[in-house]
Amino acid sequence: MKSLFFLLSPLLFGACNSDNAILGLEDTATIDTDEPTEPSDPYEGAVLEIVSPAPNSFLAYGEPTEFEAVLWDKEGNPLIFDEINWNSTIDEAWRHSGASFSDEELDVGIHLLRVNADLPNGERLFDAVGGILVQSENAGTYAGTAIVSADTGDLQLGCAGGAIMVIDVYGETAEGGADCILALQGQVLDLDYKFDLEVEKDDLEGEAALSIYGFELPTDFEGGLTEEKELTGSWAQSVFGQLELEGEVRLERISRDTSYYE
Repeated sequence: MKSLFFLLSPLLFGACNSDNAILGLEDTATIDTDEPTEPSDPYEGAVLEIVSPAPNSFLAYGEPTEFEAVLWDKEGNPLIFDEINWNSTIDEAWRHSGASFSDEELDVGIHLLRVNADLPNGERLFDAVGGILVQSENAGTYAGTAIVSADTGDLQLGCAGGAIMVIDVYGETAEGGADCILALQGQVLDLDYKFDLEVEKDDLEGEAALSIYGFELPTDFEGGLTEEKELTGSWAQSVFGQLELEGEVRLERISRDTSYYE
């Protein structure tokens, strides 16, 4: 019996050390060694961008304009975030908050618009767009031709010359000038006009003053603007009861610049 035990013992103990395969047992216990993961920060690497207006844009003074800024995540996707602050470098009274809004209160001038946002992760982001020109839709420099017809009673003649007009940044006033040389019975008359006008939307009214023989003779001027920004106007006057003049200007806007007479 003793010899039989020693013969079988290697088999019995070997079965116990073979991953329980002989006994039909499996070891199902596992050890979790992974560390807890922290939630990702959606604002990490985010970028703030003004998308409207674009740099060097023109905004019509007193007309509603859409303003929009977007917070982009690092993958280039927009994030929902509305706490964005807006301001201008030249209009201290203009301040807004929001990702997008419509506004018509921005004053005239060339603006640098700035935005900033304080993110939930403590970061502060900035963006800016420059060259934003705000002024009246009608403002600018107009140039073209002045035509004057003269009637002495016995003779009809006329002349043509250059004309220029500037409508101010608010679109409320216009000033300008025109001249032409009239040859009359051997004399040369330099007809020099100055215009001082009020602008009401697309209508112009005011004074056309003729300088002649050292005198300044004012008369009424009436005109208007087309959608294509063409300016026309006319006037009529009598010069010392000897010469009847009728004049007109036909101008086109050549620039939004309003500094010609400054």
